[in-house]
Amino acid sequence: MPTVSADFDFDSLEVIEIPVKVGGEVYTLREASGDAAFKFRNAAMKCTKLGPDGKPASVEGIADIEPLLISLCLFDSKDKPVPVTKIRTWRNKVCKSLYEKILEISELGNDEDASTLEKQLADIQAKLDKVRAADTDLGNVPSDTVTGSA
Repeated sequence: MPTVSADFDFDSLEVIEIPVKVGGEVYTLREASGDAAFKFRNAAMKCTKLGPDGKPASVEGIADIEPLLISLCLFDSKDKPVPVTKIRTWRNKVCKSLYEKILEISELGNDEDASTLEKQLADIQAKLDKVRAADTDLGNVPSDTVTGSA
């Protein structure tokens, strides 16, 4: 039988749970299940409109995914998910803290690595060069800003 790497040994399926108190009520904040994570990612993708080049062109309603994820991971004393409508009545500070904690314990945060960031940086640099070239052609930018030096 092949040896299983420690990174792929999932003997324990124990879910991370954190007691939370909001407005005098006690809740349980749980690590996102696979289903919750999939719903969260799908909701985020539905907010992104792609342009003709296949790249994101606009984002609409992205903030709605935060209370959705909280609702999928926060349970009341009867083990029922807290409705999004209730979560939306809470202070932003509360929602932000819960959302960030869920991202952390569920490993749903940013999947950035060096190569991803380098590609984004190259894309942004290409766009900046194009804008600078267009502005220079129109005579709108002093020549010393074309290279980015001051």
